[in-house]
Amino acid sequence: MELEKIYKQLKGIHLCESGYDFSEKYLGKSKSYFSVLKARDGKPSIEALAMLEVSLREKALVFDDDSYDIFRERRNQLLSLSDEIKRIRISRCARRLKELQYGAVM
Repeated sequence: MELEKIYKQLKGIHLCESGYDFSEKYLGKSKSYFSVLKARDGKPSIEALAMLEVSLREKALVFDDDSYDIFRERRNQLLSLSDEIKRIRISRCARRLKELQYGAVM
């Protein structure tokens, strides 16, 4: 899943105001990080993925009230996004580890 898609989802449900906000509050980076990634068609760092994963999980806690359907929906949406980022992060870490162990010949 691309960061752009996650950003648009968060912005669409009013949990993120701008790319700058996304960079700082969800990726733990400088405010221009997300825009630079988009401009360079780059991939986020493993650290940024880890921060996003945890940020989404922490934000899901705000919606931990099953009395409201919208809260349950938001929580599940955020947890699902976090799980997807976790899979991407683990995959990137595994590839990086292989590169370190066997060289970048892969």
